Amino acid sequence: GAAPGMVWTKPALASTGLVIFLESRERHALSGALLALVAIVAGLLVKHSVLALPVALFLWGLCYDRKAFFAWLAGGMALTAAVIAAFYAIYGANFFIDVLMHQRVYSVRHLALNIQILVVPYLPMMMGAVALWLLDGRQRMVWLITLYAIFAALFGIFFLGGVGVVDGVLFDLTIALAIACGLLVDRLQQAYGMRKPAWAAAAMLTLASPVAATLPLSLVQMNDAMSQTASRSAAVNDDVAFIAGTNGPAACQTLALCYWAGKPETLDFYNTNQKIAKGLLGEAAVATLIENRYFAVIELDAAPPPEQKLPEGAMESLQALYRVAHTDGSLLFYVPK
Repeated sequence: GAAPGMVWTKPALASTGLVIFLESRERHALSGALLALVAIVAGLLVKHSVLALPVALFLWGLCYDRKAFFAWLAGGMALTAAVIAAFYAIYGANFFIDVLMHQRVYSVRHLALNIQILVVPYLPMMMGAVALWLLDGRQRMVWLITLYAIFAALFGIFFLGGVGVVDGVLFDLTIALAIACGLLVDRLQQAYGMRKPAWAAAAMLTLASPVAATLPLSLVQMNDAMSQTASRSAAVNDDVAFIAGTNGPAACQTLALCYWAGKPETLDFYNTNQKIAKGLLGEAAVATLIENRYFAVIELDAAPPPEQKLPEGAMESLQALYRVAHTDGSLLFYVPK
């Protein structure tokens, strides 16, 4: 898994675009909108699911700022065309085939489970966003944040039905609701003259209480991860060196290891399993590669999630024809016998 800091860099570019847009409203509104667009498009290239903010800004501009809207529309079209041309020149048509024809199993059961576990804790903050709109919905900026929260919830909840998808698709919802609840407390203070910091802190804690309840565990996990950084870094360096030292193609469940080792991507375990589940690929395809000893090394997690496991037939062939030649405790590296 990614380190905590790395995880939150994914929506950081898009949210930086929001800051630029808001800060430039009084002066340089047009140039600010275009600069915000660049940051948001960069964010989409890092994390494809952060769609809520550009949609909210697009609709808000259409309703409240036609100049910014047309600049947004023209700039977005030009920037999109430039990105498409650049990717085609670098990667060719296969890039678009991989992105647009990507297969993912969608499960209503998975959606319901994720809503129960991940979305329900946001309900107090959602109520705070509704209260903000009821209290001050005529303000343009409140409408912008309301649109952001609505689309963040719609997109995030929809994406949660994809098998293998977890809380990463709720980045936008977290950001939008945090802004909305902060504005709500500010509006309440202005409306009722409650300016004591303790009152504001109590209000915010009430709104964020279900989310804040997980904070102690998150801090413990973060501390554990940081304390293990040095030893984990050394283990990863050894793993990468082992992969790089093999003569031939490699298959890694942890794709970054093959990338760092300079090995081209040959097998994406997750996407392969999705294609098998969708009936677009037979399980025998992976087993045949292993039976032919095509891979010089295969890296497997000791306890991979179900959607990243090798098919049963492929795993049987691996156990019969390969042996574990290297391990760091959590990862196993198989080479032909």
